[in-house]
Amino acid sequence: MPFVKSGQLKALGTCTEKRTQLAPDLPTMAETIPGLFANAWYGLFVPAGTPKDIINKLHTQIVKLIENPEIKTQLLGLGVEPFTTTPDQLAALLKEDLVRWSKIVKDSGAQVD
Repeated sequence: MPFVKSGQLKALGTCTEKRTQLAPDLPTMAETIPGLFANAWYGLFVPAGTPKDIINKLHTQIVKLIENPEIKTQLLGLGVEPFTTTPDQLAALLKEDLVRWSKIVKDSGAQVD
């Protein structure tokens, strides 16, 4: 985004599913080609079997960190639009992405050499 804002780069659209607060006037690629999006996200994972109370404690602390105005401003400055989910929502997102990207890779005919 710094290159776009400085005029060194012209953005044609974002690959996000919805318009981003970083550039609300910039259309998404999905507005031109329905279904074309590639949302990027980060998640924190713990080993299987981690007690639910520890997961909830970690989640609470991470949400506090991400919602800290100073951290949020730094992330936005890097072109990252921070958002949080619950542990269950993250698990569902991961499953959806695995299904979606598995189909895309299979349909592309890509093979590992």
